[in-house]
Amino acid sequence: MTKPLPTTASQRSETLGALIKRSRPAVVTIVVYDRRGRELGFGSGFFTSPNGQILTNHHVVEGAWSAKARTAEGVTYPVQVLLADDRKSDLARLMIFADRNMPYLKISAERPQAGDRVVVLGSPFGLDQTVTEGIVSAIPEQRADQNDLEAATLQITAAISEGSSGGPVMNSRGEVVGVATAFMREGENLNFAVPLERILTLDRNQPRTFAQLLHPRKPVVAKDYYIDGLALSRLQDCQEGLAYFKKALDRDAKFAEAWWGRGQCLLDDGRPNDAVAAFDHAVQLQPDFASAHYDLGLAYADQGRRDLATREYGVLKTLSPDLARKLQDYIVSDAPHPLSVRGVKH
Repeated sequence: MTKPLPTTASQRSETLGALIKRSRPAVVTIVVYDRRGRELGFGSGFFTSPNGQILTNHHVVEGAWSAKARTAEGVTYPVQVLLADDRKSDLARLMIFADRNMPYLKISAERPQAGDRVVVLGSPFGLDQTVTEGIVSAIPEQRADQNDLEAATLQITAAISEGSSGGPVMNSRGEVVGVATAFMREGENLNFAVPLERILTLDRNQPRTFAQLLHPRKPVVAKDYYIDGLALSRLQDCQEGLAYFKKALDRDAKFAEAWWGRGQCLLDDGRPNDAVAAFDHAVQLQPDFASAHYDLGLAYADQGRRDLATREYGVLKTLSPDLARKLQDYIVSDAPHPLSVRGVKH
């Protein structure tokens, strides 16, 4: 019987290199700030969905007034809302509003076992996209009685340093099996991660901004409701999204962005005529609102009203040549296209 050939060092490196190349675009550096915009610290995180959801540690964002996520491409996005924040599990789920689908990592369905190979990506000491490799040293059951470890009960040999917190711990298939969170300064190669089961049971809360979490008694303004509505619409919860856009408009009937967000939800809810009316209201209130003109043009094109869609194209040629080209391509195409990624003002 023929035995499989042993894996050579070069083959192993190539496999690891391919995994890293595929995973790196989904990993971000998270920088947190105080109320005055001064940097408080940084950590790591990673996208878990194409709509901009990021998983990180609770302690990375704890006490922050705002935060930004910097991608492997060097693009920085403001973190708009927290979707979940669990101190006990030391996990937080954030969301950015981007104008495109984001690369993301898959969460594993299988728990790792002692001896399994793992890879960690993160930003130790601010060194973006640093890679370390190791094995699983111990699984949660073996560390259940270590109260000082709290939630971080997946022990690994892959090195973790300050700034690595929140980075993904991945198996050999590039699937997330833990979130890097702690290391012991006194020990040698003693590193810990939040295990898979805590990731899978992290519940989503009502979207909230940092300011809303830090000051729950602070009066809610129209912009707060608008941001919550955008987050809900990106989470495919259009009914709740519409309710929050309505709250924003109840506070400020001339809030153009809220009319735009309402239009996006109405389209997803299968109400194109109402959506057109909402987009039109947005551009009447804010004539230079490029994204609203663009979505209005798309909606007109879907209705077969190409003359009106072309009118919006003419407006966009001045406001945003890139969106104008996209709308023109949409108008002349025979095949229907999905609307642009929702939730971003271009």
